[in-house]
Amino acid sequence: MKKGLAILIRKVKPPRHQRNFLIESTKYPPTRMESSSFFEDFYRNKRLMGIFSKIKNFVTGGAAEVKVVFESAETDGARPLRAFVVATAKDDCKVKKVYFKIRGRETYVKLVHHHTTDGDGNSTSTSSYETHHETHFENELVLAEEEHIDKGSTKKWLAEFEVPEDALSTYHGKDVAFKWEVFAGLDMPGNDPDSGWVEFFVLKKMNYSLKTV
Repeated sequence: MKKGLAILIRKVKPPRHQRNFLIESTKYPPTRMESSSFFEDFYRNKRLMGIFSKIKNFVTGGAAEVKVVFESAETDGARPLRAFVVATAKDDCKVKKVYFKIRGRETYVKLVHHHTTDGDGNSTSTSSYETHHETHFENELVLAEEEHIDKGSTKKWLAEFEVPEDALSTYHGKDVAFKWEVFAGLDMPGNDPDSGWVEFFVLKKMNYSLKTV
């Protein structure tokens, strides 16, 4: 026969002085003064949290969410591009201006040689790959000025622009890339809420010809 473990559970009553305290505390609810003090502290803390939230948005640029939405993110260079800047306010936003930047930038990796000489005249040579950026084109448009966005609401603005006639095509290689990008932001006190850089594509027909020598 298997032996089991028997557990005896008893209800334990609290001591008499604790029972009296529980009875008295349920018999007499908090006074009006005690209740109002509780709610005053509650709303005071709530207001402080709202202030801290505004300060955080001021520092981080989190007062609004900004997006760029293209009708079509591709162009052959001959026709203009259309994009909407969409801003959704997480707090009341007073915007000085809505700006829209366009850039064409080349990024390449280059092998760089470094030569150093110590105090004894001994030379040391090292090599490393470094990433370099070169901006070939940049422009900025102002889409609107003196805007107000209520908390929880959304506004959008149309940006229509062209790339230069001699614009280079988009290219993504191993060590070299050429990217076209846009950047939308709301000019506000503190850090500006922005979309970050968003890529679009310039796709041109390339005319390759083979010359015989």
